[in-house]
Amino acid sequence: MVMTEPEADAIWSLDTINKIIKIIGNPIAFVSDS
Repeated sequence: MVMTEPEADAIWSLDTINKIIKIIGNPIAFVSDS
């Protein structure tokens, strides 16, 4: 799949942001529920 630089950067950024949210959000949600 060929993409332009901006498209590749945008997809990479969204994927990275989602991973960061899960890493940060899951422990917070776990602690809040406990």
